[in-house]
Amino acid sequence: MNERQGAARGRGRREGRGGGPRAAEMGPSRAAVAARGVGGGGRAVNESRPLQERPRARDPLLPAGYKCRGARLGSAVGGAMARCEELQVSGYERCSRALDDNRGKTVFVYFTGSKSADGRSWCPDCEQAEPIVREALKNIPAGAVFIYCQVGDRSYWKDPNNEFRKNLKITAVPTLLKYGTPQKLVESECSKADLVQMLFAED
Repeated sequence: MNERQGAARGRGRREGRGGGPRAAEMGPSRAAVAARGVGGGGRAVNESRPLQERPRARDPLLPAGYKCRGARLGSAVGGAMARCEELQVSGYERCSRALDDNRGKTVFVYFTGSKSADGRSWCPDCEQAEPIVREALKNIPAGAVFIYCQVGDRSYWKDPNNEFRKNLKITAVPTLLKYGTPQKLVESECSKADLVQMLFAED
């Protein structure tokens, strides 16, 4: 190899390693990608990846883990979608407020002895009647309101001057009634499925 050939070969090697003619032939965008992937400390970008496959940013207005689903009308009762709104209240004041808030609507109220921490009521008749009442809710008119009211502990309920007895004329639990009408079921009547279904279904 003569001196002129050696100089030419050395010049070719330098141009291949640097940003010389080979990089220019690649075009500006591809040259930048190659530079980042080789010695720039960054990662090579896969420009061929379809746009729709790239991760989508989470909507900043939604909390993490939240999935937007179609709204459903009603509340879940007994594992199925109810046709009514159910309100669960405890004590006379909250019951009275719920009744006031739903004036003009069809309202059914189920009065039961309050439950302890283990989920059981001190009233055995209430325990027996509740699953029957809940099963019959499928017959309730669409758009009605069902208020589930725990009246208090046994000692409070036995007081003849408690507010439920004085103001709402509730004399026994369980009691199921259609508010503002004479339609009412008391004690063992609440455990008779046919009577409960009739109360919910009647106009």
